[in-house]
Amino acid sequence: MTPQDLIAAFDTFAEAPDGLRRLREVVLQLATRGLLVSQSPEDEPATVLFDGRGSDQLDDAPFDLPHGWVWTDISRLGEVLGGATPSKRNSAFWGGNVPWVSPKDMKRDFIGESRDYITEAAVEGSSVKRIPSNSVLMVVRGMILAHSFPTALTTAEVTINQDMKALLPFDLRLAPYLLMASKGHKQDALDLVERSTHGTCKLPTKSLFAMPIAVPPLAEQKRIVARVDELMGLLDRLEAARNAREATRTALRDATLAALADADTPEEVEVAWERIAGRMDDLFTDPADVGPLRQTVLQLAVRGRLVPQDPADEPASVLLERIAVEKARLVKEKKIRKPKVLPPVSEDEQHYLVGGHWSWARMDTVCTHIVDCLHRTPKYVDEGIPAIRTADVVPGRLLVEKARRVSDSTYMEQIRRLAPRTGDILYSREGERLGIAAQVPEGVKCCLSQRMAHLRPSSLLAAEFVMWFMNSPSGYGAAVGVVNQTTSPHVNMASIRAMVVPLPPVAEQERIVAVVNELMGLLDQLEEHLAAKTATHDAFAAAAVHHLDAR
Repeated sequence: MTPQDLIAAFDTFAEAPDGLRRLREVVLQLATRGLLVSQSPEDEPATVLFDGRGSDQLDDAPFDLPHGWVWTDISRLGEVLGGATPSKRNSAFWGGNVPWVSPKDMKRDFIGESRDYITEAAVEGSSVKRIPSNSVLMVVRGMILAHSFPTALTTAEVTINQDMKALLPFDLRLAPYLLMASKGHKQDALDLVERSTHGTCKLPTKSLFAMPIAVPPLAEQKRIVARVDELMGLLDRLEAARNAREATRTALRDATLAALADADTPEEVEVAWERIAGRMDDLFTDPADVGPLRQTVLQLAVRGRLVPQDPADEPASVLLERIAVEKARLVKEKKIRKPKVLPPVSEDEQHYLVGGHWSWARMDTVCTHIVDCLHRTPKYVDEGIPAIRTADVVPGRLLVEKARRVSDSTYMEQIRRLAPRTGDILYSREGERLGIAAQVPEGVKCCLSQRMAHLRPSSLLAAEFVMWFMNSPSGYGAAVGVVNQTTSPHVNMASIRAMVVPLPPVAEQERIVAVVNELMGLLDQLEEHLAAKTATHDAFAAAAVHHLDAR
């Protein structure tokens, strides 16, 4: 792919998730290598500009120079000026009409104004220097250097603070090209950044101004800057058009999701779902778009709108009576402790109205066991039994393959309260990833690590329904509503036991679980498709950039 091919394919590249940023960087790289415009034998060589100032023929030059170009370093391009801060205690130094530029002003390419101004008295009475118009400003200290190298061109006389440097070109006609080149060498500058032990970023001035830079003939500089401005303008228009399309798509997606969420019957849900299914490619373009659809499906499921109710189903109230008998038997057999008596679910605690055969119950009522993890990090080993952490739980699934391992003896210690078995629910209850539930898969032997809770729903109900409720907006909202805001936000065990759960008849639970699993499988496929599409776009862009880099 030639530079011309790349430019011709701007529309295609712009659709990649990170395409516009990549394209802007590629344009600048092409410009600083002499690949953006053609050279002319009639142009006066750049060596004429450096008459008496010196330039280099580098032994290890980054690339071969086009005709008429010359290598130099930034320090030979002009005078380097520093900045300072006048005393804040001297009110006579502040509030004047002299711009005092700091990194917070470096958000645009051309600067003649600033947020803060100083007086002529400050210029005369401090170490602040006047920076003439057409100087290139550069940030050389600050956390922004962790990812960006802000540069700008002055359009008026200014002053700068101590976190910046200025380069006054020895020939002001160089200024537009040097601004563009400073942006094209962003990564080269960032590679020089030093970080202190407490995280402060600093760009050593000596290293920065010794950095090699290729300078074209003055006439070609003007053609390059004009072409860059033209292409950046095109990219701005592509970005605006893409943003407009994205806003329209997002509004349409949100409207269709709202229609799905507001469906009152399974029949209305089916109609709304078909409307979405028919426009999947238009409504969902990023893997992150799938998350809201998953949440809508779960909310419909736990509100009884996903499958039809059957009047012949045994009411949930009867199920709760049978669960109470089961737990009483387990207490008598000394397999569980006698549970504490919790108050009935009040009307205020019921998040929404449920169908006639549904009931509200507390988590402690529908589970035979609810236990906490041991409050210490187990000793991990290279090979052993999976110990599930919050990082190993995503809604509905344990990432067993990612889990850390523990030895047999540590495993026995970790399960002394309860050994996880197939169908049990493991729940992240602390930290940034709190409120996520997944079941233990069949055939998986594991234990809990830190910040996890372990729930075993009654064998008389569909445990998977309870798990999906905990992952639904209603279940997550119930958990977040009782979060203890400490250094590490968490849901305490008493709150988990007292959590209210909507409970349909067992037969309906099974129907709901079957439909949810089917839809989640479809959404998994959609997410994988979108991720692959995104990766293809990125790979295409990366391959094109690599091809240009190899030139």
